[in-house]
Amino acid sequence: MIRLGNVFLVSTLIAITVLSAVMPVSAITATGSFISDTVYPGESVSYKIGLITSSTEPASNLSATIVWADQSLEGGLKAAEEDSEDSPYSAADFLSLSTDTLRTVPGEEVKLLVEGTIPDDDGPAGRYAAVTIAGESAKIGETSGGSKVGVSVGFLVPVYLTISGKELIQTGEITDTELSEYTGPDEPITVSTTFKNTGNHHYRAVGVSIIKDQDENVVATASTRATARSIIPRYSMLFKMSFESGLVLEPGTYTVDMAVAMSDDGTVLDTETTELVVV
Repeated sequence: MIRLGNVFLVSTLIAITVLSAVMPVSAITATGSFISDTVYPGESVSYKIGLITSSTEPASNLSATIVWADQSLEGGLKAAEEDSEDSPYSAADFLSLSTDTLRTVPGEEVKLLVEGTIPDDDGPAGRYAAVTIAGESAKIGETSGGSKVGVSVGFLVPVYLTISGKELIQTGEITDTELSEYTGPDEPITVSTTFKNTGNHHYRAVGVSIIKDQDENVVATASTRATARSIIPRYSMLFKMSFESGLVLEPGTYTVDMAVAMSDDGTVLDTETTELVVV
């Protein structure tokens, strides 16, 4: 039985609109532009992505693909540059698109279906993919020099699937930390922590840093907001924290404790301690 919908679909544009010149943004909006679902082995699934074109926008041709997703240190997703469908975390090997070409219709919605059957295997709990939709609008304009230009449009729709019945392994590791020097109360102390998801499922996280003096007294704290997007397995995210300026530290050796924790329940995933020497 194919289950439609029943997923968290954010009706927002998930990618940047790239302009060939200074031109109006193409009037195409997307619904179903984030797919996140809990599924079951052997289940057939179908998710709809809708593209709605303004009535004043000419028809245009778009192409669509589904591939493995890469994640940047800032948390953004992009289509993988290399074929990674053999990754155990890829959903692109069992999901397909209803079509790889789309023709928009002014004032109407065209739909693209993401379909497939969830594998019943020994794979991990989290599976991921990215649907890319790209093309050039038929709308043509002119630059101040008179040359013809078109407007390129692009969407990236992330796919996050959790396979029910699998063990959720939610672990992580701090792999690198950079701590700025203390130069006085006028300049804030900054901490940059690189953290890798070593588990088999995505999660959102927060970073926390604490400065302690020689007597273990807390001198200052800094933290981040929860990551805007979940960290997918095997990828790392950069947490940047800044202690407020105005902090007065007497000469001596301080400890800086850094931690990354899950944002939903506060479970600490990893910690690291370094020294801050003030002269």
